[in-house]
Parts: sequence; structure tokens; C-alpha cells
Amino acid sequence: MRHSIRISVMALVAMFAVSTTADAQSIIGLGKRLLKKKDKVEVTDPKTGETTVKKTDKGVCEVRSWKTGEMVTVEKFYASMKVMTADEIWGWEKNFRDKEGKKEMIEFLLDNEKFENRKRAADHRYKDRKLVQCIFRNDDWNILRNNDGTISCRRMWVAEIYELADGTTMFDSNEWDSYYQGAGKYSNNFAYVRGSNNYGLIKDWEHKADADPLKDL
Repeated sequence: MRHSIRISVMALVAMFAVSTTADAQSIIGLGKRLLKKKDKVEVTDPKTGETTVKKTDKGVCEVRSWKTGEMVTVEKFYASMKVMTADEIWGWEKNFRDKEGKKEMIEFLLDNEKFENRKRAADHRYKDRKLVQCIFRNDDWNILRNNDGTISCRRMWVAEIYELADGTTMFDSNEWDSYYQGAGKYSNNFAYVRGSNNYGLIKDWEHKADADPLKDL
């Protein structure tokens, strides 16, 4: 009787080992397939329309193409790049009510983008991108002062939303300074301070053909 029980137990252990090994191999195989999928991405030449598959060590992500409205798999700019939803981006917005200040800031960004675009190579990732929205992340100017207490500049934190020529949509979140000129006036030029939350792709931004960041001003 004891011999029979011992054999049954050993059989169960063997079955469990085989099952566990098979499951482990299945999981490993799945992991390899996923990794294989993640290190490749389809790339379409905007000039010829020809699509090729290339390997990437930056990783890929799924985002909505503003050109087709469909979800597409694209290569990240860098491995740890953020991919955020439109709701997350809009969650940054604060009720900044200085309309003249908003207009001045957006006009600067539009002009600056034109200036920078002229210097970009034809194959640059940002070539001919379009500024479609500005999201102000402070509800008022941050006034900075020198050691003697005099005003040096005012600072604003804004997320710029761009539609890129390849069909993706990105955010670029930065702080900008406008230097004080005296008598309550500030320069209409802005100096880049630093990037905040860096930059990345937006997964599901709503495309509008007539998008204009100055529209409501």
C-alpha cells in the first residue's frame, strides 16, 4: 500500500514538473516573440510613400496618426521617452487669464518655430511641424527679482503641441523668460529657461484641420 502511494506521489510530481516546464517554455517563447515585435518598426518615406521595416533599440509605441485617424506603431525618439494621453496633457492646463500675455507668448512661439524651421535639414524629425495648441501650465506669471529686489523678468510654463510631418503629435513642455524693461513693460522676446517634463508623443490627440493656437484670443 505504501509503495503504491509513493509511486502515485512521484507520478504527480513528475506531471507537475513537466507542466511547469512546458508553461515556462511557453512564457519564454511569448516573451521572445514580444521582444522581437518591439525591436522592429515600419517606416514610411514621406516623399515616396515606400514602407520598410527596420530594427530599433529605442522601442516602439502606438499613437494615432493625425493624417489618417488610425492607430499606428512608430519608433520612439529615445528609449525612455514618455507617451501620454490627451487627457493627461490637458490636465496640466491652468486658468491663465492674461489674454494679451497669452497672445504675445504664442506669437513668439509661432515666429520662433518659423525661424528654427528654416535652419532644419530636409530629413530633420521636426521639419515643417505645426504648432496646433499651447497649454499654459501656470495660472499667472512667475515674477523673478534680483538680489536687490528689482524685477528681472517674468516666467511662464507652457506645453507646446506640435503635429509632425510623419503624422505623429508631440508635446514640448518648456519654461520661458521675458525680461523686464522698466516702467511696467517686458520684452516681447522670450528666452528659453529649461524643459519641464521633457517632451514626448501624444497617444490620442484630436486633430483639427483648422487648428490655430491664437483662435480664441
